[in-house]
Amino acid sequence: AKEKNDSLRKEIRAMKADTLNAREREINSDYQNLISMIQDISTTGKNTVGSEDLSNIQDENDSLRDENESLHKACGNMKSKLVEAQAKFINLERNQLAKLESEKAKLEDKNEELATEQDIITITHNKQLMKVETERAKLEDKYS
Repeated sequence: AKEKNDSLRKEIRAMKADTLNAREREINSDYQNLISMIQDISTTGKNTVGSEDLSNIQDENDSLRDENESLHKACGNMKSKLVEAQAKFINLERNQLAKLESEKAKLEDKNEELATEQDIITITHNKQLMKVETERAKLEDKYS
């Protein structure tokens, strides 16, 4: 584990050194470009070094600005479509809920109707049962 740890540390140091060397080269290049620009300005009175790069950067900047505006408009359109879709979905949910509530009310009414019908059947059955019991009692009295 110690050997692996040491090996990883060496790798990390090497990677840091590579990164630092690359960054140092980049800084040196930028420094040399600045020196060239300063010399150019001091001799000609204006910057000609990198003017083509500046023009390219401005063109790219304009292009990116146009793309950003286009994306902003597209985003606005998508947002309005999303809001519209959400409104439709909410309306569909409301309609479905209203249908379900209506169906529930119908089923509750039908349930009450059936309960009343059951009560009537039970009362009728009990009356018939009492008649049968009365008739049975009479017959028992008569034959006993």
